[in-house]
Amino acid sequence: ARAPTDGDEASREESTDRLNGGRHRPIALVLSSGLSIKMAGVTGVTGQSSTPGEDSSLDDTLASLMRTLKVKKERLEQREKALEKRCEALNEKHADLFGDKSDSDVLTLNVGGDMISVLRRTLCSVEGSMLAARFSGRWDDSLEKDGEGNFFICQPIELFKPMINFLRARAISTPLAPPVRSPNLPAGDREDFYRMVEYFGMTSGI
Repeated sequence: ARAPTDGDEASREESTDRLNGGRHRPIALVLSSGLSIKMAGVTGVTGQSSTPGEDSSLDDTLASLMRTLKVKKERLEQREKALEKRCEALNEKHADLFGDKSDSDVLTLNVGGDMISVLRRTLCSVEGSMLAARFSGRWDDSLEKDGEGNFFICQPIELFKPMINFLRARAISTPLAPPVRSPNLPAGDREDFYRMVEYFGMTSGI
């Protein structure tokens, strides 16, 4: 039998390399000008770096997103400024109608000769009622007043005060508190009380 030669060994490696599809070719280091190293025959390498074209496409996408965000931010700022102007206009209109009136104003009422102090928001708590419209602040200058400038209510205090106390109790009512009940007046005062409540437009609220 003939001993294998170097040519036979090289032939077998070449045949094996062809069967494996060239996937395991050895890395050949080729010196070029004594400075650079060239790696040849390597396939299936992961983590490849992006190409200049891909980098450019990513930069364009990011730039487009930044432009879109900038436009949306400018639109939001414009809407915010427009809303602020509308609020200022509404406040000016409210000031023209009601002056410096506030829901927290404490009003002193002269009720049939008896004085009583009430928050404006208590008197205005039943929306749509004549009592709420009367003391909204818009008509303060034209309402009846006594000699000391207090609002005058031409009603007996024993009828008017139960209505105010009901509104006060309802203003501080909570889900855990006992329910607020309508005033229970003596039989002789009930018709006059209901007549007064109807006059002030408070029937739905009491």
